[in-house]
Amino acid sequence: MAKKKNEIPVINNKMFCSAEDVLEEENSNVFLPVSPAIDYRLKGGIPSGSVVLVRTLPKVGKTTLAVQIAANALQQGRYVIYVDAERRLEGSKYFNVKNLDTKNKKFLILRAKQGERLISGDEIYTTIKNMMMIPKYRGALYIVDSFSKVIPRSTLEDNEIRADRRDTTPKLNADFCKKAGNLCRISDSIIIGIQHFITDPNAMGDPLKPDGGDKLSYECDIVLESKRKAVMWDGSNINVKSDEQLPGILGRFNIPVNKRGTIYISKDDPIMSYIKFGEGVWWAREALDLLITLGVCYTKGNGRYVFITDAGEVNAHGAEKAVSYIDENREYYENFIRDYMIKEYKISYDFQPPDLDEDEDQE
Repeated sequence: MAKKKNEIPVINNKMFCSAEDVLEEENSNVFLPVSPAIDYRLKGGIPSGSVVLVRTLPKVGKTTLAVQIAANALQQGRYVIYVDAERRLEGSKYFNVKNLDTKNKKFLILRAKQGERLISGDEIYTTIKNMMMIPKYRGALYIVDSFSKVIPRSTLEDNEIRADRRDTTPKLNADFCKKAGNLCRISDSIIIGIQHFITDPNAMGDPLKPDGGDKLSYECDIVLESKRKAVMWDGSNINVKSDEQLPGILGRFNIPVNKRGTIYISKDDPIMSYIKFGEGVWWAREALDLLITLGVCYTKGNGRYVFITDAGEVNAHGAEKAVSYIDENREYYENFIRDYMIKEYKISYDFQPPDLDEDEDQE
């Protein structure tokens, strides 16, 4: 049937919102803290509604950092869905991260159970996308460990082992990030994706290539990247033969992509992030560097650290004692750094879990 000459097209007004509403929503964004060093350089941490890519060389602490972020998210009251595609969490050494509540019912690990079939990347990503549309999981943190190891359904269902198979993992990852990125915004969710660097001998220039998609960063809001090997806390190289005896490592990150802010961290001025084995992010050590940056602590000759407090100056001889002093007064300095971030960057850390009735909560 032909339309009448003067018929007016129907417009769905629900598709529109005012610029004032958009600005108010952006200004009320809640951040997820990571660590003192990373939060300071990201102007508060990770904004809700972000897709974050963490890509480094092996043994730089990607999984430990991811589990630390999971612990922080649980403390905020968020759901955490950890995609353990590499089965890295076996042996539970990563569960030693400080403040990680493994008994929290909001901590869910998505992986194939022992003796059952593998779960394809298609199924994993569809599950995450569907969870984002359920009110119960608003604000959830989704960790994909890793983008490099998810297996597309087409590959998983083909029983043949072939050298000529075309890897469709990069396309699957990019498609997921493109769709999930939009859902993140409206559900206040956060995605943390882990990616490995591998060596490409045929590359012109930089030989390091991200495994799982070299253009994946275009679909992400924030990229934490490290093309450097981990070193000891004092900056010296690690002796491979003594790896098992290491107390921890120092990771040096830059931020080549930050669509949620204006700060980019170059490789010449890296974020110094400390990982302490058996604890996770070494909060007190990172806090020491930050307190010096903020002028709350300064150094004098002979390795002396001087803390400026309300009761006067407090001296600590050597970095070890300075870190111990921060640990002894951790609650005070946690509140100090938190208040600084909130005031300086006009953000909030007060995540409000969805207010659901009993039937919805048990769905």
